[in-house]
Amino acid sequence: MAVRIARAFPFTDPSHYVGFRDTHDKDIGLVVDETKLDDASRKLIAEELERRYFTPKVTKVISVKEEHGAVMWQLETDRGPRRFVVRNIRDNSVPMGPDRLILTDPEGNRMEFTQVSQYGPKAYDVLSKVM
Repeated sequence: MAVRIARAFPFTDPSHYVGFRDTHDKDIGLVVDETKLDDASRKLIAEELERRYFTPKVTKVISVKEEHGAVMWQLETDRGPRRFVVRNIRDNSVPMGPDRLILTDPEGNRMEFTQVSQYGPKAYDVLSKVM
């Protein structure tokens, strides 16, 4: 049986509450404190969560272009250069505070914009619409 692992509160309490679901999206169980698991289990959970929550932080916006309801980004991130396309930005953004935002592309990849007001006027114009 395939199992999906996810944090119950990935942004507000990322160190607790790891949930497990089956392929039918039904809950299997919940681990409140993964530090109480054996080393092999903790390692497996950590690897899966790293893959699931891989979210590079944007350090620089090289270019941004809006076209036909999509926004094409060329970015520098803490994980290297990235090209990133977001369709329907209003539905694929999560404001995380006054100057922080997470965008998601159609494949589920995420980018974290941590200094929205400092990426330049075009980027700010696009991002401020969803803040």
